[in-house]
Amino acid sequence: MTAIRRHFIKALIASALAFAVPWAWHSASADEPPPTLDQALIPWGEQAEWPDARLASLRDGMRMAEEAGIDPMLFVEILRHGRDGRIAPEQVENLTARTQRLCAEDLPADLVLDRALQGLAKGVAFDRIDPVLANLETNLRASAVLVDALFPIERLRAPREDRRALIGHGAYALGTGATPSDVRAAFSLALTEKSPILQARAPVLSVGCMMAGGLSAEQAMQVTKTAWERGYRDGELEHLGEAVGALGQGGETTTDELVERVLMRIRSNDLREQVLKDFDEMRAYRYHSPGMGPNDDPGHMHGPGGPPEDPGRGSGHHGPGPHGPGGGEGGGGTGDGSHDGGSGGDGNGAGTGDGGDGDTGGSSGGGANGKGRG
Repeated sequence: MTAIRRHFIKALIASALAFAVPWAWHSASADEPPPTLDQALIPWGEQAEWPDARLASLRDGMRMAEEAGIDPMLFVEILRHGRDGRIAPEQVENLTARTQRLCAEDLPADLVLDRALQGLAKGVAFDRIDPVLANLETNLRASAVLVDALFPIERLRAPREDRRALIGHGAYALGTGATPSDVRAAFSLALTEKSPILQARAPVLSVGCMMAGGLSAEQAMQVTKTAWERGYRDGELEHLGEAVGALGQGGETTTDELVERVLMRIRSNDLREQVLKDFDEMRAYRYHSPGMGPNDDPGHMHGPGGPPEDPGRGSGHHGPGPHGPGGGEGGGGTGDGSHDGGSGGDGNGAGTGDGGDGDTGGSSGGGANGKGRG
């Protein structure tokens, strides 16, 4: 597991701990395991006062998603928030339907549930979370089109989870403001690699992280392509993207100056390990990584959730799909609201690039530990 993915997972675990309250509505004993999906549905259905047929339909939808690889504990947590009054029964029903749609299209539907849980855990109204989920759904579909067009053979022979992970990475980059052409260019760097669908993850994540940090798509691609040509791959390239994105958020230099400095270091004859160490020291641990930190408001979330090894997943969930474009709790976005954007975005309007008012929520994207720019 690469350093950047460990970083994102640690951030996600921290956020998960924030809402890991005891399952008091199930059992008085803290030593007992959390309820199963069926056990969680019974008291939830009684509280919702739903007829048996409607509750059975909801259960069937959740079971279908579970058969497609979704961790049922994600639904259990959603139901717990429903019991607490944070998400209405009809909203649970609609969220389940959205999950079913994505599962039917073989897309990483768990990212949608993860993103919903992040917002609910912070007490954000679901009405503000839902537009973020809609944008994420759109970006997942757009990313899937790019992945399947560029890697048709890999789609047939690569493990299903590898394809879904790359789709999540692409959705993250789209959420930071990258266009489909930008994402295609990042994916294309890996076309001649032995395992292109795996190797394509790092460049698109690098581009997304840098754009979440304020660099333009052209600048992010220039740095990523130069690093690729100098042998940066996998964790090294992801690390570079995260570091440059964080430096871009520091605001102590223009992005042009930053890119010039970064390119100079990449083109030096120094070992890649030393170059990355230098960038880490430049950050001086004063900057957040692009994305959303544990104390940021998920109402301003931008996308699938941090870079791809864990886009918003709570601890203990390891179902198929990208685990991050988002690790940490957020990502980039391009809304034009004036409020401080969470998750490394450029504002916080609800929608990918369309903006909205400052309290609506973020556009889709992903990242980890950082703040966006209003």
